[in-house]
Amino acid sequence: LIWMPVPSSLTLPPGQSQGRWGFLVAAADCSETAEGAFDKGLSQMAAGNLRPSHNKAWAELWLQSSVEVLGSERLSRALIGCMFYLLSALPSIHHTSGSFGGISPGGLSNGGDGQDYWGHVFWDQDIWMYPGIALFYPELARALLKYRVGTIEGAKYNAQKQGHKGLKFPWESAVSGREVCPDDVYGQQEIHINGDVALAFQNYLYLTQDLSVFREAGGAQLVYGVADYWVSRVKWNPEDQKYHLLGVMPPDEFYRNVNNSVYTNVVAK
Repeated sequence: LIWMPVPSSLTLPPGQSQGRWGFLVAAADCSETAEGAFDKGLSQMAAGNLRPSHNKAWAELWLQSSVEVLGSERLSRALIGCMFYLLSALPSIHHTSGSFGGISPGGLSNGGDGQDYWGHVFWDQDIWMYPGIALFYPELARALLKYRVGTIEGAKYNAQKQGHKGLKFPWESAVSGREVCPDDVYGQQEIHINGDVALAFQNYLYLTQDLSVFREAGGAQLVYGVADYWVSRVKWNPEDQKYHLLGVMPPDEFYRNVNNSVYTNVVAK
């Protein structure tokens, strides 16, 4: 991460009523890439091309996700704003092969200690954020799936720690895929996250018919791992001759130790 320090105050010269200052931040998975991006930004800023290149890149993005709402300009602006914040937290459509750490509920706005979930990734990414991206930007949707595939080893560790087989994706995820939620009960019981992750892969297949994600990019391993977890997590009841998911937390987090949560059972199927 390389950035230009922002001064605590900015002062306009006498007789000047407005001004513009530019500050750069470059983030990448290695120092060499970050330095290259930062130097490119400095060159564009010096040549007066930074803002025009920025506008050009956004214009290209908007061509792929035009949504028109008739009769409500306010709703239309809200939709455009939501897409803007989502796209701001995703990699460039031209560079989706690099490292990507997923999207936190707060997007890029990671606060201090205890704020904005420390930038952790939740089911929000797979259930709420993912569909809108997948409809317009399948290459970016694939980057979100790639993030989950990259955390398989951590998910395997989580399952083993709980005494189960397969993969158990964390309720709060970071880089490794190991559970990082500060309160154990969520990681232990809010297991619908496994179904949420698998559902994102299913939606991708339905939208794109792209099997390479499963054959070549780890998707099949992930789906099989989730299935193995469900098989080892359910309990057989000889009285009604049915399997049950016991002691879970549904999306309504005011309830704990719920047996056969409707949402959890449905998303597991």
